[in-house]
Amino acid sequence: MPNHHSSRTAAVLVSLAVLAVATVTACDPGSGSGSGTDRTAATPAVPASLSGQELNWTPCPAPSAAQGADEKPKNLPDGTKWQCSTMKAPLDYAKADGKTIDLALIRATAARDSGKERIGSLVFNFGGPGASGVPTLSDFAEDEYMKLHKRYDLVSFDPRGVGNSAGVECPNTARRRPASATG
Repeated sequence: MPNHHSSRTAAVLVSLAVLAVATVTACDPGSGSGSGTDRTAATPAVPASLSGQELNWTPCPAPSAAQGADEKPKNLPDGTKWQCSTMKAPLDYAKADGKTIDLALIRATAARDSGKERIGSLVFNFGGPGASGVPTLSDFAEDEYMKLHKRYDLVSFDPRGVGNSAGVECPNTARRRPASATG
């Protein structure tokens, strides 16, 4: 039976991670770090329809060609199976209640037999750019993250436009310049 509290917590954590990554993956080259523009102050709150999502975690299929791996994630040494889901995220955080895109997620729930209480979720962003976090987490988790897995759900995602996550269509340069010059 899915743990709705842990699903909601994972959705909120991934939303925050995606918000942090969004500024460096946006179409406007001036929106990343070092641009001298603080756009986070004007970013509206993420609506409850997104921050309160109930994710539908299911057994992970084999990764797609876009994710760059060729086999289904193997169970962790303690028998924990990987679960996958998708989450809605704002296409544009300045219009958080507008259009959304789907982000691919993966998780391994905290070990049930560790004798210790689950603390929460750890969200991994493997960066890249262009690296799919879904197969990367399952590849590294077996050796690198087993101690963390005793008390934390391990969660990762495919960033926008990577792997199985939807991309962002940027306007052409001629259309973008006037918009960025005024904002």
